[in-house]
Formats: sequence, structure tokens, C-alpha cells
Amino acid sequence: GPLVVWHGDQEADVVKFLQIFTEKTGVQTVQQRLLPGAAVPKFEAEFRTGSVSADAYMTSDAGIMETMHKQNRLLRY
Repeated sequence: GPLVVWHGDQEADVVKFLQIFTEKTGVQTVQQRLLPGAAVPKFEAEFRTGSVSADAYMTSDAGIMETMHKQNRLLRY
């Protein structure tokens, strides 16, 4: 299936980035804009069930990423 990307950035910027990504890699993408206040609770709920629907999360909030790193919820890119 497609690469599912959650993000909190300007949607037009992410759409363009993912379009270029698909052109260069052939990997189809689906994006969903979720601000941190919506993304974090959604991640927490999905982590509890053991099934996360996003493949990647783009955020400029270092605190969220540090917390997820400490919880071993990140994979090396």
C-alpha cells in the first residue's frame, strides 16, 4: 500500500514534497494533516492497540519526538 504520512505542516508544502518523493521513488503516498494536539492522542491510542496506521510523522516539535524516542516508538530513518 501507499506510504501514510501524518504531518502538522502547511498542507500545500507537504503535498508538493510527497509529489516529488513519489516521482523520484515510485512509492505512492497518502498524507493527513494532524496538529500535535490531535496526533499525539491518536498515536497513544494506536500504540495501545499495537497497530499504528501512519508510516511516518513529520513534525517540528522536538519534544514530541524526544518523548517517542524515550518510549522506543521510533525507527531509525
